[in-house]
Amino acid sequence: MTQKNNAENPWTAEDEKGHLSSTLEWWAVIGFFTTQENQKQWSIKATLSEGVVDKKKIDSLCNITLFDQKEKRHYVSYMRIPGAPLRARLDAFDAGLNDSFMKGSYPAYEAHFRDPDQDFEIDFTIQAESVPHWVAQEATNGWIPMGLGFFRYGFIPKTRISGTIKIHGKLFTIKGTGYFEHVW
Repeated sequence: MTQKNNAENPWTAEDEKGHLSSTLEWWAVIGFFTTQENQKQWSIKATLSEGVVDKKKIDSLCNITLFDQKEKRHYVSYMRIPGAPLRARLDAFDAGLNDSFMKGSYPAYEAHFRDPDQDFEIDFTIQAESVPHWVAQEATNGWIPMGLGFFRYGFIPKTRISGTIKIHGKLFTIKGTGYFEHVW
């Protein structure tokens, strides 16, 4: 990235990766999409997170809420592994739990979320259409007080989502919009 881009986009590759000293950290994609074959509208919130439960124990979580707007049906997936961090690389943003993962670098990311019990699998790319932003960026360069410490809440306010969803054995192409967030 050039210096000019850094002034416009304070988000760095270091910001995207995991932060081992964090008490709580998550990455999430939130969006609305349409299945192209039947024009059905959906919304999704998919989150990978890990947090310190006590002073020595880290739990990891994959939480997916998929909503079929036409049928008014929710698919809620909650996968938690007590005592284990997310599967993650230290040199790049690539985090996962079981079969689900998110990875990439601004402005492009890949995500795969699967719940075999509810019979859905979603693969999509997330393409940023705006620069990342830190909450309180203008006031404190994105650092926010919390209890006895502090945290960062970063997000990409506008993204394009495209890919596929396989639900109950049927495969559909998806297109939509959303946003991406990373908090630690």
